[in-house]
Amino acid sequence: MTDGTDDRHSAGSPPAVETPSLEIELADEELLAELRTAAGRFDAVPPSVHDAALAAFELRNLDAELAELVADSAVEAGTVLVRGTAEPRLISFASPRISIELQVTAAAGARRLVGQVVGQVVGMPHGVVEVDHRDGVIVVQPDDLGRFVASGVSAGPVRLRCALPTGGSVMTSWLVV
Repeated sequence: MTDGTDDRHSAGSPPAVETPSLEIELADEELLAELRTAAGRFDAVPPSVHDAALAAFELRNLDAELAELVADSAVEAGTVLVRGTAEPRLISFASPRISIELQVTAAAGARRLVGQVVGQVVGMPHGVVEVDHRDGVIVVQPDDLGRFVASGVSAGPVRLRCALPTGGSVMTSWLVV
């Protein structure tokens, strides 16, 4: 060490780092496995907590999967709550993946929705559109151009869910029809 450098290290190379032995790492893994087993046996996660965690995980991309209302002829005309209008209501939703165009008409106290899903759905062989309404869910299969018809929809709140053939789904917000 006559020139001021440490003889144990050559210039430019990092100092040696001690690593834990393989035996200690295996012992740690065995201990963790035993702790997991004990926690599962004596302090299991309640089913309701597990279900809530799964539901929260499914909602992780809610903003990306929500089709927002971009146009509504009833709002533009100021007739949202007026009953008995003979004109069809035109509604448009858009998301990053698809857009949904709807025409809503009144028929004998119910509503008829004629729509088209536009975007990455051409030839929707396995995609479906679910119409959630006050009296249940109506499931319809769009044709090759994404067009669909849902009759017998109850007047009141409605939401559409499009299960896409490429995976995932896009949902609209609730809307009173």
